[in-house]
Amino acid sequence: MSIQAYILIQTEVGKANSVAKAVSAIAGVTL
Repeated sequence: MSIQAYILIQTEVGKANSVAKAVSAIAGVTL
């Protein structure tokens, strides 16, 4: 079974890249 979801993550200026790397490290998450 597959579930699709959209999640908004608010970050400080300049932190988006590191947050994207951390989120993409979660199994099953695609950006």
